[in-house]
Amino acid sequence: MTRTIHRLGTVKINALKTPGYYGDGGGLYLRVRPGGSKSWVFRFTVAGRKRDGGLGRYPALPHKAVPVSKLESGAHLPASELAEAERKLG
Repeated sequence: MTRTIHRLGTVKINALKTPGYYGDGGGLYLRVRPGGSKSWVFRFTVAGRKRDGGLGRYPALPHKAVPVSKLESGAHLPASELAEAERKLG
């Protein structure tokens, strides 16, 4: 079974105003904050703990430019990226 990536379209993303997480597929989410700012988040699990890795703000990082190659292949994060994510997320 293949994963569906890019479920959210640009029109839908621009229309989102309610704070929360909106799934785009493959662990990729668009986070809408109470002030209306939007950012891309990759949610993953490390040692049984759920983590969020920030990928960038929307629209500075457009929908189709989100780095999804790792998500499409289902690959795990390299150790260097994992260590960076752990450092950022505490």
